[in-house]
Amino acid sequence: MAEATTADAHEVYIWSADDLLEDLKKVGDAGKEGVKTLLEYNEKIKNSIDADVVALTQLMQANVKIARQIKLLGITGRAYIKEVGKKKYIIFKGDAKLRPELKGTRYLAENAKVRCFVVGTKDILEDAAKGTKVAIIAFVAIDIIKEVTSDHPSFVSLGVNVGSDVLQAVTAAYIGAAAGVFLTTVVGAPVVVTFIAVVGVGFAVGMILTSLDNRYHLTERCRARMMGWEQEMEKELAEAKAKIVTAGKQTYQAGKSYVKAEVIKIDKYYQNAANMIGGSYAQSSWAFMP
Repeated sequence: MAEATTADAHEVYIWSADDLLEDLKKVGDAGKEGVKTLLEYNEKIKNSIDADVVALTQLMQANVKIARQIKLLGITGRAYIKEVGKKKYIIFKGDAKLRPELKGTRYLAENAKVRCFVVGTKDILEDAAKGTKVAIIAFVAIDIIKEVTSDHPSFVSLGVNVGSDVLQAVTAAYIGAAAGVFLTTVVGAPVVVTFIAVVGVGFAVGMILTSLDNRYHLTERCRARMMGWEQEMEKELAEAKAKIVTAGKQTYQAGKSYVKAEVIKIDKYYQNAANMIGGSYAQSSWAFMP
């Protein structure tokens, strides 16, 4: 059962893992069929093109960004970041006639018109981190729904699925970012080309990882192994508990038998003592009789 506690004026509710899964399962039962259909659709996509809904959604969002960049700067346009005090500017280079919608050569990085650009090593890494955070949140939500709508929800199974999806998302994002950093720092590639490479390499790596996972069933094998360990641990704990209970009963019976034996000994001792005293008194009484 959940317990509430206060931390920095916020209420924090704490569930045990089993209680949390059961509560979520009750919530999921209402729309179980609809959710199940969506999850099956997602799995079909993964099995057919080695990319899930999360990856495809991020790819579409990136393509919108790429189209906007091409429209404003063109494929070969160049730019760099310049920081003045606490302000960061995007400086555009080359012939201004090739970018008719960007009249100036310097814009604040927060300017809505140029916010679509990802310029420089720092921005590439930050953009990868933002995309990864969104993907992780989405994967966690999907995996939780998948687990609570299954016939036998398990916290261990959920942990394996989340860990696998998060690892693949992080790996794909940062390999893509590494490709962008290389093009920026070593090759000096145009801004749009670099961003296209970041998106393309990241998506391709994600597809490769998903393909390997589907082909060799890496997540399923890991899940089966962890579930097996969980069952073995539960069995060992049950056996240990049974041994402790048995040992406790044996100790109790042994103690009870020992105490009973001692009581019998003491009882016999006092009976014998009483008889001895009684016999001595009777003899002394006969001795003093006239």
